[in-house]
Amino acid sequence: MSHHDNHDHGPAPGQEIPIEDRVFIKSRYVFAGLIGLGTMIVVSMGLMRAFDLALTDGATRINALETEKQISMIKRAAPLDPDQQAQRRKYDHEQAELLSSYAWINKKDDVARVPIQRAMEIVVKKYGQAE
Repeated sequence: MSHHDNHDHGPAPGQEIPIEDRVFIKSRYVFAGLIGLGTMIVVSMGLMRAFDLALTDGATRINALETEKQISMIKRAAPLDPDQQAQRRKYDHEQAELLSSYAWINKKDDVARVPIQRAMEIVVKKYGQAE
């Protein structure tokens, strides 16, 4: 007996391979593998998100993004001069003065500026408080 006699070399010529010996890719194993892979991906993404939230404050990140947007808008709207702080203090002082002083806007038409607090009191007295 030679060592080749113990091995099956397939069917004899003209003989069909039995169905149980045929190689098939069983669809249930393919679907199970795909479902397992998908589940691992979803779980991994969830864990990454959980770690991200645990290690960083979500509100801080949102506020940082909002602040970035505001800074970007300011840079586009008003280029800053080197003496901007002095200009800003002067502007704030002028605006505070306008909001807290009396002055004629148009004396002929009897249009005057009054302090903001007094103007609110006049409006409330004239129209009453909203109920």
